Amino acid sequence: MTSRLYILVGPVCGCKTTMQKDLENKGVHSLQSITDRPRRSGEAWDAYQFVRKGDIDKLPSLEVMCRRTFTVQSGEQYTYAFRNSVLIDSLVYGGPDSYSVVIDGYGAVELIDFCKEYGVTYIVIEVTAPTLTLIKRARKRGDDISEVIRRLEDDEEGFDELRNRHGMNMTVQTPDPEEEIVEVLTRVERSMKPFLKEY
Repeated sequence: MTSRLYILVGPVCGCKTTMQKDLENKGVHSLQSITDRPRRSGEAWDAYQFVRKGDIDKLPSLEVMCRRTFTVQSGEQYTYAFRNSVLIDSLVYGGPDSYSVVIDGYGAVELIDFCKEYGVTYIVIEVTAPTLTLIKRARKRGDDISEVIRRLEDDEEGFDELRNRHGMNMTVQTPDPEEEIVEVLTRVERSMKPFLKEY
């Protein structure tokens, strides 16, 4: 029996990490990506494997998967990636456990190709919300709104590529900031049950 991978994709402030934490509470292991960007104020230390600038470039090319470099409004560039050895150890040799990743559209396409090559069962879940809700959340956590809008536009190309190449298994609309996230996660769990019976 192979591992199962929940691939969580969606726009900035779509609550992907919150959903990943909820899955973790249900026994699904979180696979961290590595990044050389600074940790945001209030961001959990285990949200990513935070490394120093240039550390990702020092890794062997075969060790780096789903690499994406983003230029923020200030002109600074930050890189995100997964370690190939971590994915193989967890998904290929880790037994029949379930795992989750938070990733962008282009990275998801590459990750799906990996899953198909190694026989890993995967489920693509688009975690999103209306644009106004995303902007409200970004303002609440102190993000620069013009940067958020730029990221929303940039990310959409990757999501289109993912939809065209592989599609989404399910789309989840998360609530307004004033609503309880627990309520939407309960609805998600109910909607996923019949789908997961296929695996």
